[in-house]
Amino acid sequence: MLSGRGVRPIPAFDPALRLTLKSVAILMTSVSATQDRGFAKKLGRQATELCNLAIGQLEQLLGPLDRDRALVYQSEHGGFTCGAVGGPPLAFSWPPKSCKSIAGLSH
Repeated sequence: MLSGRGVRPIPAFDPALRLTLKSVAILMTSVSATQDRGFAKKLGRQATELCNLAIGQLEQLLGPLDRDRALVYQSEHGGFTCGAVGGPPLAFSWPPKSCKSIAGLSH
């Protein structure tokens, strides 16, 4: 865990918490994949609620988390980041898309 005081090891998460985090990531992938805006909004609400449950579990284990950047979750299928204030999780794809090299940008 990173904090203003440096790096602190965290204990292994129990299976329920790991599965909860994976579930949020899957929901976020589904939100990104759907073309139906109404359905995406409903899925987003569910992902936010589930993410808030995970943040609560993490705070029981680790103590108070940063309000803006509490959690970054990454799996081989994608990931998300969310804070500890109940805002919606933000999805990101994984692996990252390749970028052109500096030399490639000049042409």
